[in-house]
Amino acid sequence: MLSSAGQSWAFKNRAVQLLYFNPLSPKRLVCVLASDAASFYQPDNPAFDRLRWDTAPDFLVMDAASSQIVAARRFDSRWQWEQGYTDSPLLNKECGMDDSFAKKAAELLCRAAGADYAVVTADWDEPKPAYAVGETRVADLLAISYDNVITAMDLNGEELANAAKIIEEKKASFKCRIFPVPENLDPPRSYRVALFQWDMGDYAEATHANPKSYRVLNLSLREAIQKNAGLFSQ
Repeated sequence: MLSSAGQSWAFKNRAVQLLYFNPLSPKRLVCVLASDAASFYQPDNPAFDRLRWDTAPDFLVMDAASSQIVAARRFDSRWQWEQGYTDSPLLNKECGMDDSFAKKAAELLCRAAGADYAVVTADWDEPKPAYAVGETRVADLLAISYDNVITAMDLNGEELANAAKIIEEKKASFKCRIFPVPENLDPPRSYRVALFQWDMGDYAEATHANPKSYRVLNLSLREAIQKNAGLFSQ
């Protein structure tokens, strides 16, 4: 599979999605899906979850069965590929599975938001492939995280300890975890906890918490990755 910018990817057992303007009706978009695997088109295929994102990239290559991401790109306002893709470093091996990638994401959240702890989600008991190490680049992460933002809340030591305890007790039912693992907390002290906006639902459902301090930061995930690309690169 070859892109107009010159990059190429193996297509066997993979799927591709492309969003582009309709030349017959430029105000409308055309979505093209293709795969060499018939199983990709089954409605219960987890790979279709990627296609339901509100922020799906304009171009996406993924494993046809597991939804592991191989590549993702976006066009600019003139329908030209965003620049700098071939210069972008490849992802490191910790990005290969969703549990190890989530721990990297927790480190990113703490750095970017100046937080003490982070809430992240993953399939901890049965980790799933996240990114194709050796092919996926930091630029692909940027394309996926285009308009996602980072949020934060302030919890005192007692609230944080209780949340960690509840999450541990309910870990079989919920995917959220707190990193680093809270230990030796000072009960009256305030701790900043950062999380991606889409993870707040799982955290709130698990803990039944509705922290008044919860807020959206003036910081996008895309910006955070750009400033901390070394966390993910080889």
